[in-house]
Amino acid sequence: MFQSGVPDWEGLDRNREKPAGRPIMHQTWHDLLFLHAKVPRELLQAMVPPELTVEEYGGSAWLGFVPFRMSGIRPRGFPPLPWLSSFHETNIRTYVTHPKYGPGVCFFSLDAARYLGCLIARKSFKLPYFHSRLSIKTDRRELHFRGRRNATQVLPQVGAQASNLVSYSITATNEGMWHKAKPKKFEYWLLERYRLYSVGANGEIVTARVYHEPYKVQGATVHEIAIDGLEGQFGKLQFTNALFVERVNVQCFSPQVVS
Repeated sequence: MFQSGVPDWEGLDRNREKPAGRPIMHQTWHDLLFLHAKVPRELLQAMVPPELTVEEYGGSAWLGFVPFRMSGIRPRGFPPLPWLSSFHETNIRTYVTHPKYGPGVCFFSLDAARYLGCLIARKSFKLPYFHSRLSIKTDRRELHFRGRRNATQVLPQVGAQASNLVSYSITATNEGMWHKAKPKKFEYWLLERYRLYSVGANGEIVTARVYHEPYKVQGATVHEIAIDGLEGQFGKLQFTNALFVERVNVQCFSPQVVS
């Protein structure tokens, strides 16, 4: 049973198992940078439904910022669709648990460079997507990301997330030292999450599962980062933890309303 402040290792392991049934969508994720900052749990708890409990590790809750690129997006039974199959994305998240469904990720906002992808994700998974202009440039082992949320959103506003401008460059450290997160360690607690939670327009909580091989990860050095619109909501942030994943193939399973 989950205890506040104590990682639910058993629940994390349970949600890593491949779900029954067939996935409804396939995707490949590339060049994922996981940035994390400590945030008081009480602040984040006030921003999620009361049915979800914000988890802590090391005496603090954590806010994550994750930019990456998607490719090969295809619904079950279809080939990759050229007008949907590849785009850049970022998300802002925290880590929560539910008494029935266990640990997962709760998204505060997601930005994507493909308008149709935003619409589909909002409709099917109730995720708070926003249409943005995003790009990643690669120079040897450095990645340079630029993004800005479009000022005019045809999409309805979900939540109170401010528009954000992001810029950073990274160099993955210890090249060749890829590893899988070790059980009952901080990296494992952050990364090994295969359940998402979101909130629909009527306040209903929706959950869904994803499945992929465990991430192969290494540390990263962040040379530059500027994220507008976050400190007003989350206070002064110091992204002290940076992890990099090069590629993973992902299966997505049907969402369901939490009872």
